[in-house]
Amino acid sequence: MDNEIELVQSSGLVGGRAGRNFLQTPWPVVKAWTTPLKPGAQGYEFYTPIAPKPFGGNWVGWWDQAGVTAGTIQGEDAVFIPAVITKIQPR
Repeated sequence: MDNEIELVQSSGLVGGRAGRNFLQTPWPVVKAWTTPLKPGAQGYEFYTPIAPKPFGGNWVGWWDQAGVTAGTIQGEDAVFIPAVITKIQPR
């Protein structure tokens, strides 16, 4: 997690690959919870100027449309959105 936070801070981007478990997709997508981190949960919150794509609920953000940048993560197709970390919550 620390390495991911450092990458987001240095690049200004949050990335995602094709969904493999929760919300599976055959194409790359950035997925993130839209709710604040729960007390004791490890992770980070971020701001992006790109609104998430409408999805089946308001608890998960989904970005795979206009405004994303294509690239790769560890050799796999990926998409990226601009992001600024607003809160880091260590374990």
